[in-house]
Amino acid sequence: MAMQVPVIYDNGLQRRFSLGDLFATFEPIPPATDTTNTTLAVTAAMVLSPIYVRNPAGVSTDTYPTADALITALQSNYGTQSIPTGLSFRWRVINLSANLITGAVTANTGVTMTRGNILASTTKDFQINITNGTPTVTAANVGSTNGSAVLTGFTATQLATMSVGQQMITSTANLQGQTIIVINLGAGTVTMSGNANATQSQTMTFSPTYTITGLAA
Repeated sequence: MAMQVPVIYDNGLQRRFSLGDLFATFEPIPPATDTTNTTLAVTAAMVLSPIYVRNPAGVSTDTYPTADALITALQSNYGTQSIPTGLSFRWRVINLSANLITGAVTANTGVTMTRGNILASTTKDFQINITNGTPTVTAANVGSTNGSAVLTGFTATQLATMSVGQQMITSTANLQGQTIIVINLGAGTVTMSGNANATQSQTMTFSPTYTITGLAA
């Protein structure tokens, strides 16, 4: 394992970071306090701002963005088509109110949350990890077979834009929430992490995924 050590410029010369040096960044100024009460749909733009300030007038439930929304925002911000799996960053929420903020995610949108609540009058850091950074793919005429995890009917173009780890978000054949474990380019098939419970053909959507984990308050 390598260790990352900052290098700074001192009178035009490079040297290692040492005791007494000032670590300067270009962090944005925290946005104005958000006083939304009861519910808040947290946007991808909010999550990509290093610090977010909340001051709800009552107990609030904050629902975090879908994986598709977050990956789309990352693509736009960094000008890249694919976000690398394993990318992670920290996000800090400051709760100025005397009310609990409950963190929530919408089921089957590619998001997993752990320790999402923010206690009254506390600051909490979250670690966000991209567990699959491939943009959402929607494929028509995909076939499932009852009792089988193999899906058929994909074109070579569709398979070229998909990856192992994407999550099925379409409510179909008991496959919603299952993930891709094998892509067979030659056969034009995809194997899911669980078996279908119906034989049918329909449009299916596969999403990127991320996790948001609450750290110490």
